[in-house]
Amino acid sequence: MEFVEVGYAYLVPILLLLSIFSRNNSKHYLRNVLSAVNVCMLFFVVFACREYFGLYQLAKAFGFNLTVKGILMLFSTNIPFVIKSLVTLLIPICFLNKKLSRSYLLSAALLLLLWWDAIYALFTHKTVNLMGSNYLPLQFRILKYLSLLIGIYGFLWLTKRINRIDRKD
Repeated sequence: MEFVEVGYAYLVPILLLLSIFSRNNSKHYLRNVLSAVNVCMLFFVVFACREYFGLYQLAKAFGFNLTVKGILMLFSTNIPFVIKSLVTLLIPICFLNKKLSRSYLLSAALLLLLWWDAIYALFTHKTVNLMGSNYLPLQFRILKYLSLLIGIYGFLWLTKRINRIDRKD
């Protein structure tokens, strides 16, 4: 599940650009794929929450002050990062709604948040690694992500959340 946000960060810009330059018929299919990709981000939310809970348990094991006041004091050291992380975790929950899962605006907002560090480094001339540059066996992660994407697309099709085009030929 650690590759879901990387797959999202590289696939969604392609889908958004293709939907701009495509015709109405193929735009419909691109929106359905975008919906499946957006729903896949729920796995990222579960994975990230599990990681944050692990950090909480580690801090508790080392005896850090884990009261509400202590956690807020810890968050106050890097407020923009905390806000970015919370919004990045909350936007995919909106994708549970059928209409919001096909939203170009929410997809672009989440994409902007995922690429925020690279965009910030571009304007401040700092060095930052691109997303996914630390994954060595990349082809297996891409295959796992495509399998997840196909499974989610099939699930959405079975639950009738993906609209069909009914044409009379």
